[in-house]
Amino acid sequence: MPDVFNRSGDGFGGAMSADASQLTFTGGAAGMLVQNINLQYQQQIQRLWEIGSKKTYYIAGRSAGTLGMARIIGPVPLSNAFFARFGDVCNAADNVMRLGGGVGCGVDQTSTYNLITSNVVIQSVSWAITMADMILHQNLAAVFTSLRTTEQAA
Repeated sequence: MPDVFNRSGDGFGGAMSADASQLTFTGGAAGMLVQNINLQYQQQIQRLWEIGSKKTYYIAGRSAGTLGMARIIGPVPLSNAFFARFGDVCNAADNVMRLGGGVGCGVDQTSTYNLITSNVVIQSVSWAITMADMILHQNLAAVFTSLRTTEQAA
């Protein structure tokens, strides 16, 4: 039956909640007040053309990733342990970050996802404070060597 604007009712496609999202690190560093994270993973592709034909060839090179993370410096003193772990290139073999969560609402989530980065090492870090809110913000950039994804339907 049409509504007051003479539109036919749209079917409800479902809802999603970010309640199940989480970010975990090697060593368990929970409670880091991470506000956002940005992952980028790319592979080098060399394109070649053959003289005398219209064929194109692709040669795949190495893959690499970068990530950026913004967090707020909070009451829990986790930074020293986090930087000792992820700032030391000698720990890279064991450094893993996992961004995971579920899609759906409450316990009826319809699927789960995981983005797993390996060999993570922090490249740079910066701090900023705004006098209006007196919150100390921290931004860091890191590199990683591989990205795995998993998705599972409920």
